[in-house]
Parts: sequence; C-alpha cells; structure tokens
Amino acid sequence: MKRILILPLFLLLGTLLHAQVQAELSSGFQSDAKNLALTDLGFAAKLLQLDRDVSKPSVAEEIIKKSPRSWEEILASSKRTNLKYHLIAGCFSTIDNANRLVSQLSRKGYPSEIVAKNDKGLYMVSYLTYTSETAALESLQDLKDEGKSTWISIR
Repeated sequence: MKRILILPLFLLLGTLLHAQVQAELSSGFQSDAKNLALTDLGFAAKLLQLDRDVSKPSVAEEIIKKSPRSWEEILASSKRTNLKYHLIAGCFSTIDNANRLVSQLSRKGYPSEIVAKNDKGLYMVSYLTYTSETAALESLQDLKDEGKSTWISIR
C-alpha cells in the first residue's frame, strides 16, 4: 500500500520539477552552473535552491583593477634574485633635502644613501640596506624599538 502512494508522489514531484526547469529555460532565464548542478542533483537539491533568493546575487562582485605594468614587467620582477631590502628613513621631493638627511644619518653611523625615486617622484633615503629579508626585519624592529619611524622598500 505504501509503495502505491509513494510512487505517484515521486512521479508528480519529478514532473513538477521538470516543468519548472523547462519554464525557466524557455523564458530566457540564464541559469548559472550552480543552478544547473543543483537541478541535476535531484529533488532535495532543488528544495535547497528554493530557499535562496535568486534575484539577489549570493556572491558580491569584486572590482578587478588592471595593473599598469605589462606581463613582461610583472614576470621579470617576480624572477629577481638580487633583491635588496632598504629600511627607509624618509622621502623627499628635492634631492637637496634627501642629501641633507643622508649626511645627518652618516654622522650618526648609518650607511645611509638615496635609494631611488618612488612612484610619486620622491627621493627615498635609507638607514640601512640588506640582501636578506630576515636581517632586514630584525633591524626594522630594532629601529622601531629606538623610536625611529621606518619601513621596508624592496628593490
């Protein structure tokens, strides 16, 4: 007796599910891969899908910014093996101010130098330069413990 009741119920549910899928596809509904996968899983998955609101996207869209660098530049920079870690003491718009800080730091015993210009055209002056990241991080902490404001520039 139970088989007689269950079989028509499953047939009815299958028919309703098939009709709903056909209606969505024929009305121009663009079903994403997740919806199709849930439909393929069967009735239980379809019930799970009905609980979510399809009018609102379930994943927030991410804004992707294009890098101004070319692929060649990006790949070339990732293959650098001779990186230097500079502990930056300051950045200046004029070379005279940068040279003044280099002189002051040299008198205090730091092998200071003007490292380069950054993206904004400022001259970067370093306290110290390392080839090892761990040594640079240790020295960074020592300088911060002395109350000096610094950060690491990798070039």
